[in-house]
Amino acid sequence: MKKSTKGDVQDAQDVITGGGSIDQIREILFGGMQRDLAHQLDLIEKQFEREKLDRIKLIENTKKSLEQKVQKLSENLGAKLDQLKTDLKDSQKENRSALNDVSKELNDNISSSHEELSQNLSEQAEDLRSAIETMRTELERALENLDDDKTGRADLGDYLLEIAMRLKGDSTLNAITSSVTEVRNANSNDQS
Repeated sequence: MKKSTKGDVQDAQDVITGGGSIDQIREILFGGMQRDLAHQLDLIEKQFEREKLDRIKLIENTKKSLEQKVQKLSENLGAKLDQLKTDLKDSQKENRSALNDVSKELNDNISSSHEELSQNLSEQAEDLRSAIETMRTELERALENLDDDKTGRADLGDYLLEIAMRLKGDSTLNAITSSVTEVRNANSNDQS
């Protein structure tokens, strides 16, 4: 409690002598305390305002700091995203290049295989033609030999006629045989 001052003592005497009012009594009894409380409230309010301002400054500083961090993170993420895009494009170029190389190599292999196959088929076709020609020549030679070896119709007819005459016992056989031989010789000379 606050120490009483001369004014407070005077006020208290005025109240006791009957010259004061209830307000004065209240002022005497509670006035010092009320002023102390008012003073303490003023101090608390000032301290509260200082704390409030400090908190506002802290919040603003934290907000600025967070905004800077978000900005840096955004820039870093943007840079990383750009790097990833570049890496992806490079990877796609490499993949396309590798695919083109494989495709070209495959086309070259197919083309080479096609050429080899065409060449092999041509060689085999030529070998087959040669074999067919050889077989045709051999067949023609065999046919000629067969023609030479086989009995002609005229000879067969002569043989049958001779057999028939011998069976009959006809003497004219020798005459007919000699005339047939002459005709045959004449025909073969004409054909040559």
